Amino acid sequence: MKSPLYKNLALWMVIGLIVIVLFNVFQASQPSRDKMVFSDFLKRVEAGEVIEVLIRGKSVSGKLA
Repeated sequence: MKSPLYKNLALWMVIGLIVIVLFNVFQASQPSRDKMVFSDFLKRVEAGEVIEVLIRGKSVSGKLA
């Protein structure tokens, strides 16, 4: 017969595995963020490929079409 320690350990391992799987699912659902140099970003703005721009201090981000 298995001891309660092994049952508890198995339960915590299953809970940990579920947490890891859920974390990976939610991380994969976020849009990708590619970094580029500012001059390339400006070229894409001028070409009309940027649909949204967000400026926070020295950080500039945007959504590409």
